[in-house]
Amino acid sequence: MPLATDVLSGERADEGFYLPIIERMRHGLPKTGWLLVVDGTMRAGDTRASLARHQDWSWSPWPLTGATAEAMDAWLAAGVPQREAGT
Repeated sequence: MPLATDVLSGERADEGFYLPIIERMRHGLPKTGWLLVVDGTMRAGDTRASLARHQDWSWSPWPLTGATAEAMDAWLAAGVPQREAGT
């Protein structure tokens, strides 16, 4: 269930909108320990730094480009045997 929603026109990048809506949410909810499920655009440094300062966490998909895409096969290859072994 969404706790806050903004309807925006779309001519600007998303990054500048996250911190203001998070601050609005902080006024009515416990101040730390949040887990935010977000899209990849919320991974910007300023937003992540703000979450860290408030001892919050975020969960978002990793981009399938650059170093992440190159490392993905190795991560999957390492994870499958661990899952099969039950570790």
